[in-house]
Amino acid sequence: MSSLKVAVDGATGYLGSHLVARLKEQGFDVVALVHPKAKTEDRQFLQNTGADVVELDLTSKKMEGKNQLSNVSVIVHLIGSIAPKRGISLSHLHVEQTNSLIDLAKKANIEKIVMVTALGTDENAPSTYHRTKWHAEKYLINSGIDYVIIRPSLIIGKTCGRRNSKLVDRYIRLIQTKSMVPLVGGGNNKLQPVFIDDLVNALVLAITNSKHNGQVLEIGGDEIVSLKQFVERLMFVCAQSKKTFAIPFFIAKSIAQLLELVQEQPTLSVDQVVMTNSDNICKCNALTNEFGILPHKIDEALKTYITPACTGGTADKIANRC
Repeated sequence: MSSLKVAVDGATGYLGSHLVARLKEQGFDVVALVHPKAKTEDRQFLQNTGADVVELDLTSKKMEGKNQLSNVSVIVHLIGSIAPKRGISLSHLHVEQTNSLIDLAKKANIEKIVMVTALGTDENAPSTYHRTKWHAEKYLINSGIDYVIIRPSLIIGKTCGRRNSKLVDRYIRLIQTKSMVPLVGGGNNKLQPVFIDDLVNALVLAITNSKHNGQVLEIGGDEIVSLKQFVERLMFVCAQSKKTFAIPFFIAKSIAQLLELVQEQPTLSVDQVVMTNSDNICKCNALTNEFGILPHKIDEALKTYITPACTGGTADKIANRC
């Protein structure tokens, strides 16, 4: 695969760092696109994989990035957040930055863009997060560039790098520090968690195989669980046994509104509360049906939080306890 040059934006993130590492393992020429303010530790991890780390600021009005994409065939677009820092809107993060990247890709004659959004993305979704993701998808679909759009459910597990799923990190901290674990609405909403290595393998196939071009594909694991059941299984990994308690939606929303005002990056956003009113499961799971990948079990994925492969962050604390 060394002849195929792939650029990954959002490369310092949870999914981005795992994808860059896998692509380099498989012999790809990889450009890891990072924000100019990216942390030194995150840049160092990407450099250690052998990737070419390049700065690209999609928020700049004077953005010049065509040269950074020289000879790149495929871009993987990963930028996004459920709870961005104060002053950064979801529209700016998901729509404006995506549009900037696609416009830049056209100038650089990029052949294909593989974009990761989220399960539940829809024009009329109740959450701003999912609506802005839909507008980002629409711009790519209408761009004239070949594309594959991947919509995963909750991504879990950690096999390299410094980053973890923000949702998983939040519940690990709650499990470790609180006598009882709060769940919005009691945690009855359904999820279909997907192991990060399974998702990464699907992305590699989407990059290399033209049969998926022009498709919007949903990705999940092989098991559907409630958020409460997921948190209880996470407790087992943390060697903890604690009760959960339900926070009514209206109280959770008020808490989230306050956190968005006082925290630089809220630990709970209004959109996260809104999303707990809906299930996050696949209508048709492309992980198996399109990519032929047999999903790992949830418990197998969670065990990666207590293996030596996990370095840094909360996972280390769990590993030291077990």
